[in-house]
Amino acid sequence: TTFKDQLIEGEETFYLELGQVENAVLLTPAGVGVIQDENPEPTMSVHDVSIDEGTGGKTQAVFNVTLSLSSTVDIQVWFATATGTAKSEDFDSLAGWLTIPAYATQATITVDVVGDDLPEEDEIFSMVLSDFQGARPGDDRATCTIRDDDGYFPGYLFLPMVVK
Repeated sequence: TTFKDQLIEGEETFYLELGQVENAVLLTPAGVGVIQDENPEPTMSVHDVSIDEGTGGKTQAVFNVTLSLSSTVDIQVWFATATGTAKSEDFDSLAGWLTIPAYATQATITVDVVGDDLPEEDEIFSMVLSDFQGARPGDDRATCTIRDDDGYFPGYLFLPMVVK
């Protein structure tokens, strides 16, 4: 008998050996059985984050990466930052392999954001996941919004016009 579960296990092999046969001839005393895992691979997603920029030094943007199901094996994914309105001087670019250990369902990627004291619009950059190993892609791109906390940004000023 096999038992259903929600774990991602891959194929499992078991061995059966027969012995002490009476009134028969045993031609093959051993056998091999394979239990095929019927559970799909988990889905992996990365989630958006928003942080205040800060006025000096560095602030950390922490991206949460989650799995829809746990697995009995480690799961890996390649990650990399990508510029948007935030450029390379606004955050420390980062790339590498992220491993979510067996039985865990989440991990984090931390990116340092460089603070300044210049009034400016909010800026964004992205975290991109690729080369999934042991998981299917869910939301493979997340955005970090760097909220400006340096005061008023003099964007556009609209004044009413009176025509006589």
